[in-house]
Amino acid sequence: MKLAITADNHLTEKNTHPERFFTFGNILKQCGDLGIKLLVIAGDLFDQAGQSYSEFESVYREHEPDDLKTVVIPGNHDVNLAPGMLSLDNLQVINKSTLRNLDNGWKILFVPYQGDTTMGEAIAPFVDKIKAQKWILIGHGDWTQGLRSPNPYEPGVYMPLTQSDIVTYKPTKVILGHIHLPYNHSNVYYPGSPCPIDITETGLRKLLVFDTDTGGVESQTVDCPLLYANEAFVVLPGNDGLKRLSQQITSRIEDWELPSEWYDRIKLRVRLRGYADDKSAVEELVKAKFESLKFYDPKAPIINELSYSTDRDRAYLAEQFQAWMETADFPEEADEPSHDDIMMQALLLIYGR
Repeated sequence: MKLAITADNHLTEKNTHPERFFTFGNILKQCGDLGIKLLVIAGDLFDQAGQSYSEFESVYREHEPDDLKTVVIPGNHDVNLAPGMLSLDNLQVINKSTLRNLDNGWKILFVPYQGDTTMGEAIAPFVDKIKAQKWILIGHGDWTQGLRSPNPYEPGVYMPLTQSDIVTYKPTKVILGHIHLPYNHSNVYYPGSPCPIDITETGLRKLLVFDTDTGGVESQTVDCPLLYANEAFVVLPGNDGLKRLSQQITSRIEDWELPSEWYDRIKLRVRLRGYADDKSAVEELVKAKFESLKFYDPKAPIINELSYSTDRDRAYLAEQFQAWMETADFPEEADEPSHDDIMMQALLLIYGR
């Protein structure tokens, strides 16, 4: 048996964000194509409780595959979602922690968002039924050991799951909603929002698929009509600096790994920092390299951190440091500064500001 997991759809009115409804329709289509029997929505299906229920029901009925059952658990945005609020035969809202059996001996524990408790406290009542079992936790909240990308609109920690909880209760897999970027580490997964909510949610959007035969989790690319890219570059003076910037832009575009027919979906933000002896030439280069894409910001690229300098001695020092950077071996862990961050600090020292 295969089940699919999505989260953080944040459906609003269809005329305001039609791309979110289109993307949910694609998720249902993929469930049919992949032979999915159960779709789980791990919180924040709606941006606000009570919003766009009828429009969601229409999209669901239009795209619903045969033999698909859907479970929705509330998140912090639709925490008041309850059974009876959605009128769909094969869809169930579970708003209390609930343990269910799957096939091949697997169990699944649904933990909807509760603002006054932790994930561990919600799991504790089921300890006797999950002990020494193969079981999946699906909830909505923060894994405190993970790489968190805080939402500026939601400061704080939401229904935390700790590493101690994982050691104590031993879930085989953990799949959570709330963090909008796809993420996985140590058998903890976030599918991320299937359609980006703001410019910080970049890259291809994902749907997770769990297979009870293999116990594995795989991701599927969701067909989303809106994609964001958010790129920053450190600029060095002179022709070599322009050549390096051009190469970096080419490399970044390749790293997106987009189908060629999807480039018109991108909305792009570009930030430039560093030093240039011809700022106009830098801007022209950036616009030319990204000429087929739409910029997110009305005035693009963003150059408020790009300074002007014609000091050749300092430019020479910057070039030498950059050459050394290309041969140096730096750690690439998430909590370490990036190459660009190191280069920018060196430029601030070289230029004295």
